[in-house]
Amino acid sequence: MDLTGFWTGTYWYFRHGEPVVPFLANIDESSGAISGTISEPDFLLDSDARLSAFLVGDRDGMRVKFAKVYDGEGSFAHRVDYTGALLDDGKVLKGSWYLAGEWGGFEMSRQILKEESLVEDRVAAPVGLGAEPQ
Repeated sequence: MDLTGFWTGTYWYFRHGEPVVPFLANIDESSGAISGTISEPDFLLDSDARLSAFLVGDRDGMRVKFAKVYDGEGSFAHRVDYTGALLDDGKVLKGSWYLAGEWGGFEMSRQILKEESLVEDRVAAPVGLGAEPQ
């Protein structure tokens, strides 16, 4: 099992009234060490602005631990620690996060693109109005 790939997810606070925040993650794994990037909307600015963060951690079997460190370009410039477990044959990662007196939960799902589905999409795509591919 390897975490390398694209993941979509959400994180939330355990306090009532806080937002559920969607995010995208691009993860690389090598010998249990994980690294990558995370992108999410900047819910504090309430705009189309996005936040970027670096991810670094490790996987030990089905247990995953990582730190998300915001790059400081948006509203955030801090570290958040995540701990979770892989479920559903490694397609889902679910757990909790902690940041100095704040905590919440998260869930993310692996986005898998199969080569044959990419080929099928390309063949099925229209070439022109009523024209057959040549």
